[in-house]
Amino acid sequence: YLDTFRDAILYGKEKGLRFWLYDEDAWPSASCGGQVVRKYPELIQKNLQHKSVLVCGGTVYDKESPLVLAAYLDGQRISLPYHATRDVQLSIYYIEERNPFQNPYPDLLDPRTAPAFLECTHSRYTEWLGEAFSHLLPCVFIDEPNLPPLPWTPGLSKIFQERFGYDLCDHLPALLDETDTDKQSVQARIDYRYLVSTLLVENFYQKLSTWCHTHNVLLTGHVDGDDTLLTHYQNGQILSVLRTFDIPGIDVILRQIFPKSEYTLCLDFKDFVWEKQLAENKFFPRMAASAARQSGNPYALSECFAVYGNGLTYAQMNYIINFQAVRGINVFNLMNTPYSKKSHILTGLRPIFSVQQPGVQHRAYWNTGLARLSYLLRLGKPDVTTALYMPIRDIWAGGSHAQTVNTDYEIIGRILEKKHIAFDIIDDEAILMAPLENHICVGMAEYQRIILPDSTYISEEIYEKLNRFAQQTQVEVLYSHQIDSIKLDGHPRLPENTSIRYIRHFLENGNLYYLYNEGFTEETASISFTETKPMYLLHPEDGTITRSDSPTLSLQLACGQGLAVLFTDLSLPSAMPAAEFENARERLCFNTLEIQPLTRYILQDTLSKVPCPEPAKTIKLPQASPPFGKTFSGLSKYTVEFDLPQLPDTQTAWLDLGCVCYSCQVALNGHMLGTLLAEPYRLAFPAAFLKLHNRLEIQVANTLANQFIHTDAFRFYDYRNIGTYHYIQQEFEKESCDYGLQTPITLLW
Repeated sequence: YLDTFRDAILYGKEKGLRFWLYDEDAWPSASCGGQVVRKYPELIQKNLQHKSVLVCGGTVYDKESPLVLAAYLDGQRISLPYHATRDVQLSIYYIEERNPFQNPYPDLLDPRTAPAFLECTHSRYTEWLGEAFSHLLPCVFIDEPNLPPLPWTPGLSKIFQERFGYDLCDHLPALLDETDTDKQSVQARIDYRYLVSTLLVENFYQKLSTWCHTHNVLLTGHVDGDDTLLTHYQNGQILSVLRTFDIPGIDVILRQIFPKSEYTLCLDFKDFVWEKQLAENKFFPRMAASAARQSGNPYALSECFAVYGNGLTYAQMNYIINFQAVRGINVFNLMNTPYSKKSHILTGLRPIFSVQQPGVQHRAYWNTGLARLSYLLRLGKPDVTTALYMPIRDIWAGGSHAQTVNTDYEIIGRILEKKHIAFDIIDDEAILMAPLENHICVGMAEYQRIILPDSTYISEEIYEKLNRFAQQTQVEVLYSHQIDSIKLDGHPRLPENTSIRYIRHFLENGNLYYLYNEGFTEETASISFTETKPMYLLHPEDGTITRSDSPTLSLQLACGQGLAVLFTDLSLPSAMPAAEFENARERLCFNTLEIQPLTRYILQDTLSKVPCPEPAKTIKLPQASPPFGKTFSGLSKYTVEFDLPQLPDTQTAWLDLGCVCYSCQVALNGHMLGTLLAEPYRLAFPAAFLKLHNRLEIQVANTLANQFIHTDAFRFYDYRNIGTYHYIQQEFEKESCDYGLQTPITLLW
């Protein structure tokens, strides 16, 4: 394996590729495919569990094994051994050694686990690659290290007693029963979760971070359940964890972000019903961006698109990327390129980004645009001076109280975003790290104000620190009802209730704004800036730069479309904006074209590209049915020849393709006019390209959704063999089965 791995790395390097090291065979990280626990069985993951035991009168109950922690009778802890004078039902709390995954998984709280994981995984690569390790693999990616619902580790009770001064085993029922609102029970849950989070960072993540820095590589990746406070706390206090990363990350999976109103997907697998809220479009990307700034790192990462299905279009990808971009993400790790073309391998994580896909040549164009955007988002310093307090102790308190506080926290975040107030998330640890200065300064972050959701269990230490900031510095400490008092001096003026969102970066020689349309339909807006320097419009998708002499920007953005606006005294190579196509005087419409299939993709035992025997045919737009059947996934060429009575006397002409499913390249008389991946499917070109007799060619690609929906390659499988993701993704893919040009084409000049 290591020989093959090294050969692949060296071959890729010759081809100009760069690699990161993924530290596991399959998520969650830390098991080395089960080798850690197989080598060190005592490190197996441990979880607090309980059971009922009937003890007959006249008998004695004692610990069945060293894994038993405590016994309770009628809610009260009893001493063991227990002599029963009557028949009683005891509640026994014990340590469960878990094996929840395909491979045995270790206890991340145990200080021996991280060294064992490094020994079995990372050190093997360094031994094999030697001094070239950090040069060939500059980043190590860690993927969702896992804690059980109620983690336990050897010595936990003793550590708890030393830190908090009372015996956790006196309160074990409260850890499982979050409806217990007794003051001491709630405090026990808070103290327990705090200790678990602290041990996770100290015993696991910090050791991995130290190893990476010692070996001159960066640590990146993401944790599990990072889209809401109600789930991510089970895998540690997320900001504390992410600040140990050099490139903190989040996971955007399963339509968590999507250009659609929130909805519920429900699938009946007969054995169980799978149900999930989708397209919630929460502000959780700010978690990674906040951790990056607070730890002094310029990069924040997102793992994007897993379990979105192979019907994912470029327009949808733009929306998902730009949603994160305006919230501080600037490094994008795109899922998924599988190791094999075999059909059963392709059932898990889709979309598939490989050469076996329609319009693969369009992908390079999109990637280059994403690289430009990523570059722009790393420039300067983001203008983020507001921090939203994470009420994690209230979440640790559990029960309905946690639900209520989480709802308040998310509502505040949505209000801030609607008011165009950029914000980070801040936690207790960051507040305590900040010196008492005019701003709350943590790493590269400088906050002028902090907003507190309703929080019952904020610690006295944090409360006092925030009071000192409010009384002795210029920091504003606000509650949710005071959000309206925030003034946005120097920010652009946007229309009320607009769907346009933006982020601003301060540069040494100006300011950079990135705007995008977060609405689900096209939006036209007029935006006034208070900037005094010349304005340049930067288009990441094609790299063009245009200059504008007006302080007001008239925007027309499709759903998910973005635009960068730069104000600078630097002289940039740019063009003046082309005349608007609405000013065109002449137009010519085409609804009859010839279509020829070029390539087709078939999913059977493997995913393969096959020749297209179908002849060209003449069609009329719009079509009532797909030109090559409902199963067609591939690339086709539309051709139309036309004559002009005379050559245009203008400099610019436009081509409006209307609705396209889903990406295309356009050529006119041998001139490549451009690649169009999303609305608006419209482009401007030099009118000089037009002749008296013309030939227009449009190569259109759809997606692999048609094949994944209609193939019978999976007829012998069910979710027990290939998992539930395949069937979930098929539901998504049903939404993207259209193909080709959908409306007549219009030429304007």
